[in-house]
Amino acid sequence: MLTHRFAETLSFHCNTVVNVKFINNSIYFQYKGILLCQFLIDKPNKGCTFVEARYTVPVQLDCAESIWFVYQHLSRRNFLQTSGLVALGASLAACMPITAMPAPVSPTPEAGVADADAALQRLLEGNQRYTAHKSIDLDESESRRIQVAKAQHPFATIFGCVDSRVPPELVFDRGLGDLFVIRTAGHVLDNAVLGSLEFGMAELKIPLLMVLGHEKCGAVKATIEAIEKNATALAQIGALVEGIRPAVEKVKGQAGDELDNAVIEHVALTGQRLTKTSILAEALAKGQLKIVGGRYDLDTGAVTLLKL
Repeated sequence: MLTHRFAETLSFHCNTVVNVKFINNSIYFQYKGILLCQFLIDKPNKGCTFVEARYTVPVQLDCAESIWFVYQHLSRRNFLQTSGLVALGASLAACMPITAMPAPVSPTPEAGVADADAALQRLLEGNQRYTAHKSIDLDESESRRIQVAKAQHPFATIFGCVDSRVPPELVFDRGLGDLFVIRTAGHVLDNAVLGSLEFGMAELKIPLLMVLGHEKCGAVKATIEAIEKNATALAQIGALVEGIRPAVEKVKGQAGDELDNAVIEHVALTGQRLTKTSILAEALAKGQLKIVGGRYDLDTGAVTLLKL
């Protein structure tokens, strides 16, 4: 049985680093962002029969060693049943040196966003792909790196928490140069963060800013506990507690889960504070910027928009 989502970098015995991704009914083998070959799979949920292999560039691999490594690697992780592994070995045998193949085709560049609403739509569509395990094959090739090295044109700013379970690029299924990301514990504001957010608007003209909170935020939980115990947080952690305190105090006594109530309120208060900074306030007044709030669910991966 194939998994519905598989992405891992494999180091072959022949010292070639190949990126392997499973998306929908295909397994893709890439080298340095270039698609080497694609295996189409018949009935992936019913036993894995490989029915076609496509090659897009000349492949020079020590195939005997490479196939054996892939076979061992996948079987250890139970991604394929035995019958599927045998079929994979047979398909990979076609990877013997190929000399006359079509030139690689670069992914079609994505059009820029027209406004904040289009940027928000792009974010939400990416999150829907992420939650459905249908992430696209993002352009992270050498040509893309060279392109964004000249100038960056992110379409959205994400101000979120440092929590390792909430990486914006994965959550919104975006690649190099797409997002302008700023993160602090509990998305607490300070002068450096405000300056960074204002830079995104003043210099990069980013039309959308999302304040992204998340379920079970540790910084918010620590603030609740510090207030309940009337305790003093250690060193600079105290700055985080003071930054989140207004939200915790505002929801005190409300019905529902105190932690989640505080997370949602903290997003709202953060967004409201941003609307009052000079550069962002001016951009909002001119219709050049939209500020929205979001809550990420750790269990489902879904981002829900919040009212600011």
